[in-house]
Amino acid sequence: MKDRKFGGQSGDEGDLNGYGAELAFCKLTNCYPDMKTGQKQDDADVIYRTGHRIDVKSTPYKTGYLITPADKHYDGVDLFALMIGEFPRYRLAGFMSRDELVKPERVSPKFKNTAFAANQEELDLLESARNEPLVQSFIDVFKGSLIGVKKGES
Repeated sequence: MKDRKFGGQSGDEGDLNGYGAELAFCKLTNCYPDMKTGQKQDDADVIYRTGHRIDVKSTPYKTGYLITPADKHYDGVDLFALMIGEFPRYRLAGFMSRDELVKPERVSPKFKNTAFAANQEELDLLESARNEPLVQSFIDVFKGSLIGVKKGES
């Protein structure tokens, strides 16, 4: 399996933090993690109860970007989620739809590998898409949590 990490961490450290972020996201959203190891059939880490397919990304950097390799196809993903932290502590930075992230103007050369990228200020913390079924169910589940809070209120 090709190592697609972007940061300076070791492969084992990146794997631990990536899996920890997926597990933390699942705990936060009351979903079950995909416990399979190795190459997956699709790109989604979580299939939410609404059927939306979510690819959970992680970074240990507090000001880190949501990044994903530009040389892949993401037909099996509806939404990307960015978790910030290191095992075992994470926070949800926000979401971005596949259509918003995976487009030519988002290709950034600033990383070790070419990637689609978005900074945290561009991520949706759910205020701008409250009528979407996935977003509404997150709001219903997490009233009062950091997910529904506007930036700067946490």
